[in-house]
Amino acid sequence: LTQSFASKNVKGMGGSTLNVATGYTLSDTNDGGNYNITLATASGTITPAPLTITATTDSRQYDGTTASTLTPTVTVGTVFSGDSLSGLTQSFGSKNVMGANGSTLNVATGYTLSDTNGGSNYTVTLATASGTITPAALSVTASDATKTYGLTLVLSGFTSSGLQNGETIGDVTLTSAGTAASVNVAGSPYAIIPSSANGGTFSVDNYTINYKNGNLIVSPAVINSPVPSNVLPQSALTPPPTISLTAGPIQPPVLIQSSTRTGSTSVFGSVTVGTSTGGTTSSSTTTAGTSLVNTSSGGTTTAGSVTGDASAGGTTSGSTTTAGTSLVNTSSGVTTTPGSVTGDTSAGGTTSGSATTAGTSLVNTSSGGTTTDGSVIGGKAAPAALTETATSNTSTATATTQPTASSTTSTTGASTETSR
Repeated sequence: LTQSFASKNVKGMGGSTLNVATGYTLSDTNDGGNYNITLATASGTITPAPLTITATTDSRQYDGTTASTLTPTVTVGTVFSGDSLSGLTQSFGSKNVMGANGSTLNVATGYTLSDTNGGSNYTVTLATASGTITPAALSVTASDATKTYGLTLVLSGFTSSGLQNGETIGDVTLTSAGTAASVNVAGSPYAIIPSSANGGTFSVDNYTINYKNGNLIVSPAVINSPVPSNVLPQSALTPPPTISLTAGPIQPPVLIQSSTRTGSTSVFGSVTVGTSTGGTTSSSTTTAGTSLVNTSSGGTTTAGSVTGDASAGGTTSGSTTTAGTSLVNTSSGVTTTPGSVTGDTSAGGTTSGSATTAGTSLVNTSSGGTTTDGSVIGGKAAPAALTETATSNTSTATATTQPTASSTTSTTGASTETSR
């Protein structure tokens, strides 16, 4: 005799039916005909089979989620033939970093157990496992900045790389020695040092943060000078002014000449030469073009000077010379007083008696002796003969001629001459 449950499924306490199998044998030498057999059922109970599904230990880097890529397994019980178990997943109990083996892995309840009884034939236990989430790498970089010397800068910019699952940083502490108004341009660039990232949706514990410095460049201050109220801007000039520069001729080198005589002294005057016409000499008086040389009376010669642009001739009466724009030397007795000449272009003068009337230049005149010292023509002094009758006297004279002037002096008696 055998029996079996009418159903394999769990029906609850006494909910199952047990049936006597018909495969028994009754031997009565009459092929069982001697008995009237009744097969009665009985109640029975099928209890659920235990089944434990356990999460698999997992370790990964923080990614802002609780996901695990591993699959749980059945560690207790068996999924019997004809039944199936599918869709097993697991996840971390928290997305955060909890230290080594500090995280918990849970089997997700979304699995499917097919046993024709809605899974009731099994008592399923879901077991956890320990796991580890390691910190993610996060880079926080201070943004570069610039400021002008003399200003104070408040730092605020930064960038980040490595934040997970759309998380954000609310604030970063930024410090730099270059933010003060008094820092020098010479120390630039100054480091901008980030630290203490906080706020936002991220958690500092979930990241290993690498802070990177930025650069603060301090530029020189610009000083704007105010425009005086009486100066018009360029735009106010209508039309704008035009400046033309024209190069003039190159002047020849300067000739410096000195003369020393025994018995008398002649002092040459200085000549500034432009363009001149020659002078004339009558009796003991010389009239020059554009160069004023010396006048002599007795044994004393006083140098004249020439400075200027233009002059008109003068007149002479007695021993006094009156100039137009050119003052020539006057002599009285043995003393000669130098005059001054202003001019570059001149016309020749005339001489009457012992007086000299100059154009723009007076050469030497003498009373007692006769001095002739040449004339200046076209910017160059032409040599002339000099004759002097000296009293008992010894003196030294130095002469300087400006560009393009040259002269030669001769005298009766001993004379020493040096040129350079």
